[in-house]
Amino acid sequence: MKTKKMISAIKRTTLVWLSVFAMSAQFSVNAQQVGTISVGDIKFVGPNSTGVASADVVAAFRKELNESLAATRKFTILGYSDLQTRLQKQGLTLQGFYDNKYDQVERSQVGLDYILAVNVIKLERFEQRRGAEKSGGILADLDYKLIGVADVTNDIASSVNAKAVNNLPNSQDSNSNAVLNDAVSLATDKLVDQVTAALHPIRVMIIHEDSSVSLNYGAGMLSKGDTILVYPEDQELKVGVDEKALGSPVATLQVTDVDKKFAKAQALEGFSGLERGQKGKLLRN
Repeated sequence: MKTKKMISAIKRTTLVWLSVFAMSAQFSVNAQQVGTISVGDIKFVGPNSTGVASADVVAAFRKELNESLAATRKFTILGYSDLQTRLQKQGLTLQGFYDNKYDQVERSQVGLDYILAVNVIKLERFEQRRGAEKSGGILADLDYKLIGVADVTNDIASSVNAKAVNNLPNSQDSNSNAVLNDAVSLATDKLVDQVTAALHPIRVMIIHEDSSVSLNYGAGMLSKGDTILVYPEDQELKVGVDEKALGSPVATLQVTDVDKKFAKAQALEGFSGLERGQKGKLLRN
């Protein structure tokens, strides 16, 4: 009898995973497609009161962006020098792409899907007090433009901001590399989240009877404890638009388990409004 129960349980588990893989195939264009991306110019166009040279900050942003984009497993990374070499051989320039000078034929011949250009609008040190406790950190504001080289309809322009805070035993610690690295990392994560979600939206794949759902993303995009707002299928999730501007979500999910390619989330509210294929907006913790 125990053997029969075990076999039945194995069969049920197998059917669940087969369903997951079947649904992942349905969303393969958005969920599994890998595009080639290159981080183009990163420019300082605003104040830098961190005490760190702007060139070093730009190098830190470039490193973090390349690593974060690669970690999503949605992109193949083309280095900046390789990008410049490729464009030069074809008589093209980055500035030409920034200025939308090229027609679709010229854009397509590059053999590249996306170019990401970033402006550092602000990188400022701050300090604040609450009673006897002193804290401070770094504020980072970025503007960015994602250029759809192979498909101009993928062009995106938006902005992100991040605030890295630390308790300070003295006034100079807010200028430390650790806090600066936190600000760079937080701003980069937000930017990459926006870009990835716009090109490859988080989607509801399977709705389970226990008020949980399977999602088309796993480690790299989602982490245990993340909150996801789910919107109707016809709702356009515009990059950089906050939740209030999007209107009311049909459901709120919290990620409970994360695998390499997929994740499972529990519906905190709105389970009855969930449908397969609905898109979600990540609220990173």
